[in-house]
Amino acid sequence: MGTPSDRRKYWRDRIIIRDNHLFWRHRPESHFPTPHGFRAFNSRWGGKKVRENAKNGYKFFWCDGSMNYSHRVVWEYFNGQIPSGLHIDHVDHDRTNNKIENLRCVSQAENARNASAGVKKKNKLFGVFVAPSGNWVARITVMSRPKHLGTFVDFFEAACARKSAELYYEYHLNHGKERTK
Repeated sequence: MGTPSDRRKYWRDRIIIRDNHLFWRHRPESHFPTPHGFRAFNSRWGGKKVRENAKNGYKFFWCDGSMNYSHRVVWEYFNGQIPSGLHIDHVDHDRTNNKIENLRCVSQAENARNASAGVKKKNKLFGVFVAPSGNWVARITVMSRPKHLGTFVDFFEAACARKSAELYYEYHLNHGKERTK
């Protein structure tokens, strides 16, 4: 599976995508080590919806002995192999929404600029927190380095500084919003 077109062909030979769901294709006998495996797979699974499980909110399934994340498969189905070092980001933060329009191939830094707020965040705003002095501090990470934006008397001022920095450093508009699922 060296070239991007190989991964695209690999998935197109095995699945069909309809209405944000994966379905098994009826596969040729050459995909199986024995004629029995060919007949058994196609009679049991051919044309049926892929049974996806969830792990950390991401859908996954097994194919040819390996676990595959559904969002990565959908990306490769339409675009070919994911380049080394890149990630597939869910733009709307919904890890179960694997529509191709909701997926984008990005670097780790770009992916971090579209992070959801998470459930443990008290003030629901990244990079804004209360210092031991009781003042609010605003920070942002730029090129893997934290950048101090200032210390403020109230939350609103710190939040404005943080949001202005997000715009300046081209963070994704969904950055810091709550995950939908």
